[in-house]
Amino acid sequence: MDVRNNPWIMFFVIFFCVPLNSHVSLGADTISAGSSLSGDLTIVSAGKVFELGFFNPGNSSNYYIGMWYYRDRVSEQTIVWVANRETPVSDRFSSELRISGGDLVLFNESKIPIWSTNLSSSRSSSVEAVLNDNGNLVLRDGSNSSVSPLWQSFDFPAHTWLPGAKIGLNKITKRSTRLISWKSKDNPSPGLFSLELDPNQSRYLIFWNRSIYYWSSGSWNGQIFTLVPEMRSNYIYNFSYVNNTNESYFTYSLYNETLISRFVMEDVGQIQQTSWLESTQKWFLFWSQPKTQCEVYASCGAFGSCNEKSQPFCNCLRGFNPKKTEDWGWGVYSEGCERASNLQCGNSSVVNGKNDRFFSSNNLELPSNSQTVEARGAQECESACLSRCNCTAYAYDGSLCSVWSGDLLDMKQLGDDSNEKTIYIRLAASEFSSSKNDNGIVIGGVVGSVVIVSLFGLAMFVFWRRKNSQNGESSRGFTDSFWVQRSTERDKEFLREIGRRVLTTMRGTRGYLAPEWISGVPITAKADVYSYGMMLFEVVSGKRNSDQSEDGKVKFFPSLAAKQINQEDGEILSLLDHRLERNADLEELTRICKVACWCIQDDEAHRPSMGLVVQILEGVVNVNPPPIPRSLQVFVENQESIIFFTESSSSQSSQAQSHTSTASSQTKNTTSNSGSNS
Repeated sequence: MDVRNNPWIMFFVIFFCVPLNSHVSLGADTISAGSSLSGDLTIVSAGKVFELGFFNPGNSSNYYIGMWYYRDRVSEQTIVWVANRETPVSDRFSSELRISGGDLVLFNESKIPIWSTNLSSSRSSSVEAVLNDNGNLVLRDGSNSSVSPLWQSFDFPAHTWLPGAKIGLNKITKRSTRLISWKSKDNPSPGLFSLELDPNQSRYLIFWNRSIYYWSSGSWNGQIFTLVPEMRSNYIYNFSYVNNTNESYFTYSLYNETLISRFVMEDVGQIQQTSWLESTQKWFLFWSQPKTQCEVYASCGAFGSCNEKSQPFCNCLRGFNPKKTEDWGWGVYSEGCERASNLQCGNSSVVNGKNDRFFSSNNLELPSNSQTVEARGAQECESACLSRCNCTAYAYDGSLCSVWSGDLLDMKQLGDDSNEKTIYIRLAASEFSSSKNDNGIVIGGVVGSVVIVSLFGLAMFVFWRRKNSQNGESSRGFTDSFWVQRSTERDKEFLREIGRRVLTTMRGTRGYLAPEWISGVPITAKADVYSYGMMLFEVVSGKRNSDQSEDGKVKFFPSLAAKQINQEDGEILSLLDHRLERNADLEELTRICKVACWCIQDDEAHRPSMGLVVQILEGVVNVNPPPIPRSLQVFVENQESIIFFTESSSSQSSQAQSHTSTASSQTKNTTSNSGSNS
């Protein structure tokens, strides 16, 4: 029985043997006046290289008319062209692509035209759309197919540059043929990144938002682009550059026409050349530029910073949240960050009596779109920004005040080896509501250090009284050797107990002290003033005093602190751990830094006793600016004062007299006062 003559058998074969989810081809490469595409219908090029029809990208529920490699050529659906990038449809079965009025037109579910070839030439009743094997969809007059196409998709590329197509400039119409990235993997609408020809030179540029270029291919030297080292003599592409009175463009072909290869402007701002490998059934990345994501301009969006060493690469600044909840990283588009709390400036200006404030972000490559304002010092710079509602950040480098308005873009995180790259970002006052809790970090560290000093002082006092009563020794003559070579076993046990309490206290300062200070080194009767000063510096900065950067240079925090202390306009708050957002009492912080600098003086005679340190930290004794130790910097002039404290009740005249005394009398006064306060 001939099944072709039995309609019921034919129905069974068609209905049950053809997979319902497969694309049903029209069996041709042409959409003529009497046919259309809808649902799962497609057209396929004559050599079965490319296919065209409806598709939905990724997890999107929208549908687009697009072109992809035929499944027998590339098993992974790879879109190379999209017609209605900005006007998707939701129902492909009720939407239709057909010839109408001499144009190729896409009608949506409501039969409204949403995309068209938009020809302005005279209409012909024999117009047809043909999909060629090179991936070019052309609209031509069917009655005379030998003439030039009426319209072709090669003139309107999406994000993919196929062999044979042109990327360049029409000098007559001034229209540029460029690649424009998708907005995301799920959204083929035009994104922020584009590849286009430099109208003045034979090179390609990648632009962000069609306005800022951040990558160049380098000039064409007749064989390769000078800044694309992957191009060489045995390159698989045959590039050519054409420049005449009508147009200038690049085009390319494959030396081996059996290869399947393409150029893509990716949604992350990177141009990629990939080739299809039959052995792996995957796209092979031959080269890409720029090589790292942080080289892509504004790749993390507004108020985001890029860090190549982190995963994901993008992170929002303090006080900002991602606009999208999806993870950031290479291959995922970012729409940047938005404020967690609105600014008060321009609204009611204050919340609970507090203005907008600034949070410091360190070690950043600062945005480039800054403005310079006149300011005498960091405080004036901050005030200048605070007075402008559109000012979102400021930076002060010691002489220049820079301010930013609007979104902060293209911020890159640098190595944690310098405090020089600091920007102060404007946040709402409510963002600082928990800052009091953060104060516990430094306060806890300082309080802990005071407890340590007190314990040592108590131990010394007990031993001094004990030994003084036993041996009749005068308080002026006690030395460390007296306590260590002459202590009883009971005394040593007392010292060990003190040591255990000290270590417990130090560990309790919220993990904020450097490990070397809590490593269980045996406690002796001698309080190491120098080590204590170094410890204070680490408590203030929140990190080790000596850090080595990636370039091999060593940064020494005490040197920076000593310099700031001795400058009239020194930025003391810049020394504070950046996580505390400069939220500390300036007078207390200055006192701590001065004490620390006195403790590390080169000459032990110039260092204060631990008893005096306690009095200074408690505010009982005032402290004068210390000289910069020789070990930190070239020794200052001989007239530099080395008087480091005065009694709080001392008169102004006595303080002035101590500053003008000779160096020898200064040393004598220092020793005498130290003894009286021990």
